[in-house]
Amino acid sequence: MGNRSSTHDTDLRRIASRLMSQSALDPQVKGLVAFTDDEYHKTYSVYSVTAKSGGKYVLKQAREEPELHTYRDILQLSDPTPALLAYENVGQGVCWLLLEYVGQSDIRDADLSSHVAAAKALAELHAHRWGIDAFSYPFLRNPHEHIRSLRRFAATYNSKPGDPDLQRTISLQAEITKRLSVTPLTVVHGDLLSMNILQDDHGVARIIDWGSTMIASYALDLGRWLGDLRNDTAVGWVTESWVEPVLRAYYERQCQLLGHTWTTWHRMLDDVTCGRCFNYLGIVLSHLKHDWSRDGWYQANLATLRATTATLPHFRDYSRLE
Repeated sequence: MGNRSSTHDTDLRRIASRLMSQSALDPQVKGLVAFTDDEYHKTYSVYSVTAKSGGKYVLKQAREEPELHTYRDILQLSDPTPALLAYENVGQGVCWLLLEYVGQSDIRDADLSSHVAAAKALAELHAHRWGIDAFSYPFLRNPHEHIRSLRRFAATYNSKPGDPDLQRTISLQAEITKRLSVTPLTVVHGDLLSMNILQDDHGVARIIDWGSTMIASYALDLGRWLGDLRNDTAVGWVTESWVEPVLRAYYERQCQLLGHTWTTWHRMLDDVTCGRCFNYLGIVLSHLKHDWSRDGWYQANLATLRATTATLPHFRDYSRLE
């Protein structure tokens, strides 16, 4: 077991050294440590690399599509993201990325000011690609195809009696996606959670982990970040009393960048509510589609979906998922 671990470590050091050499950096690796998440007890294929000269970088195993293409072809140095320094394709759609090191502290337990700064950074990232065509980047996930696949699944499942949860959630899906389809498109992160927003040494927000990028409604990022549940007791990642000031910061920054005609404050609140519903609905449908246990996580998302949809008038007919 120790030999396999040592061999793996040696291979990683060689990969890191090659990529550092590509970037004209010191290729001598002094240290390499895997990133871990203590809350979820996970270890990722992401490593902090320290060069003998003292430089620090991130080595990450990723999918060529969309993460490499997102870093290489969409994101810019001015964006609130780590810079791509070098990459290496290893085949079968997998690659290694060498990224700028921006720290390890995410904002999941940070204060309100950190969340406000992150909201402004997200607004800037969205605004720079506002109104983009849905097919501008063919390597990105197409949300329309995702929706169509869910509907195909629903059509198959609808023939099975005795599942009112599914029937009513499909009705919700049509209403939610109809609303989101008329909002302007932009490049969205696709899995924006507080753990994917880091703070660098200067307190600047940096958004990481671009493996779920797609062109879709801006409200999907806001809805997932501000609405996703941290645990089975329906507690969100972001303190509920912070949601309005965070959204206010996003809205005002967008007004500065796009002008006050981009939308109204209340319209944006409705869009974000739809984004939150889309997140809960996706979790509920995934449980049904894959026949996962309808555990506390499922029940918490179902209950929150029911409560959230009831806040929008045109969803009141679908607010009872019995």
